[in-house]
Amino acid sequence: MNTFKTKLIGMVLVLVLVGTLASVTYTARAQPFVKVAETRDSMHPSDVDWFTVTLEGGVTYSFDLIVRWGSDFDIKVYDENGNLVGSGTNGRGEDEEVFVTPSWTGTFEVKVYYYAGTSTNYDLQLWREL
Repeated sequence: MNTFKTKLIGMVLVLVLVGTLASVTYTARAQPFVKVAETRDSMHPSDVDWFTVTLEGGVTYSFDLIVRWGSDFDIKVYDENGNLVGSGTNGRGEDEEVFVTPSWTGTFEVKVYYYAGTSTNYDLQLWREL
């Protein structure tokens, strides 16, 4: 985890947000969230994209990976110590939604990677609870 490829497309994806140690769920949001960042990129076999975000302890975030039909891309979120704090590994054509609530303010790395299926575009959205 020492070498990170940071991809930013027309925006800075370094955010100060709030959040307890990570939890992952695929249920609907129980409270209002606001979108704070979004990027679009393409993914091909063996591709791995890294994004860096700064999260402030105390508020829940949702990382939403929106994929096209026939593609299977997955997402993992790591804390500043390289520990996996959230992941989404749904099947082909299914979006990923990873909830993370950090207990401290710090830098987190988001890994989006190709698993199977069609090479195509994806959207990565970051939401913050209100």
